[in-house]
Amino acid sequence: MPVRIIFRGLMLFEMPETGPNARKLVAYLINDAGFGGTTPGHPHDHDAEVQVLTGKERGIDLQPTRLVRHATLDILTRGQSGVIAGSSFDRHVPDLGIIIENATPGVRDAGRGTPNKGLIQNVVMVDGGTVRVKDVMGWDQGAYPLSGDRRERGERPTSPTLVKFVASSVQGHMASEVVVEIDDDEVELRCDHDQRFTGVKQGTDDPVDPHMPARTVEILITNFERPGDKPTPWGLDFQWLFEAAGYNAADLSGPEFEEWVSAGRVYDADLFKRERAMFLRGQRDNETIGRPFPFIESSDALSQLQPLTNVRNILVCVFAKTSTPMFSSTLTAQPASETPKSSALQPAAAKKQAVRKPAVKEAAAKKPSVKKAPAKKSAAKKAPAKKTSAKKAPVRKPAPKKKGRR
Repeated sequence: MPVRIIFRGLMLFEMPETGPNARKLVAYLINDAGFGGTTPGHPHDHDAEVQVLTGKERGIDLQPTRLVRHATLDILTRGQSGVIAGSSFDRHVPDLGIIIENATPGVRDAGRGTPNKGLIQNVVMVDGGTVRVKDVMGWDQGAYPLSGDRRERGERPTSPTLVKFVASSVQGHMASEVVVEIDDDEVELRCDHDQRFTGVKQGTDDPVDPHMPARTVEILITNFERPGDKPTPWGLDFQWLFEAAGYNAADLSGPEFEEWVSAGRVYDADLFKRERAMFLRGQRDNETIGRPFPFIESSDALSQLQPLTNVRNILVCVFAKTSTPMFSSTLTAQPASETPKSSALQPAAAKKQAVRKPAVKEAAAKKPSVKKAPAKKSAAKKAPAKKTSAKKAPVRKPAPKKKGRR
């Protein structure tokens, strides 16, 4: 797709059917600048940044730029009739209403009041294209074991993870990156409080940026907080999305809450205690008042990855064959005396017992397709008349014994 608009970070999406923003994708970039009675710049303060790439940028122009707070950025397409949501967007972007419908009675009964528009730091609107989920949440278990045991570092790579919600039965793989793709090579930007993001952006035929394809525009929009010393397998700031939408706080006590408490204390008891006291209200060291938020329960939530069992079985370096001899007049088989012992394998079609049944966990990597090939097309059959160890292997049926010949 020539135009790609990428969203990452803390955002609340809306796709209204009617009104001035009908059929647009509206992204509300959420932040509580005065969180906990502090001033902007606190550890959980989020900043919106925008990076526009057309292939023409050099030097500092390649870097993301902070969007002025309270600015609205419009991204306008040519000849589009609204944004279409792909099924991945519906499946993996959590719906606040569905989370509440499946929440504990206390959370459901808390109801909904006036939206807190003060939490909307910036707004980005797109009027055309197809929106989909590109990536889902993952966890770097190899660097930060959920068990808290540092001896487990390096055992697993980053894996997609199943996410649960405190005080709700909703769970699944949750989006971490959303993309709008547009069938065009240009878009127009309009921004009410930041003139740096205005004008037509068109991909160039000859990009100077080696990382950009020709005739392509990429716009990256992020809304992240400053990274801490250690990531948390929970997202307490997700509560701000509920608050911005007007959902009232409630007692989150219940089985999912207890699962989060247990998981948090195992991961890092001190970090868990600080975050709980910062984001939830209630009795000291027993805070339970807030709104639903996502968390990872344990390493059991991480998707299982299949280890490589044969590093030579790589899709980009595969075999082929031809039924028409092309090289037999110039190439000869390797003499038996020069064949390394480690390479002395019988053709799969010659002796079935030579192909052992693979272990269960390696089955996916060891299904030899050559087992089904007819023996008459084997490499040993096409070799020149010069005697080799491969030539002696039976092809179809063992030849009848003859006097004076092995």
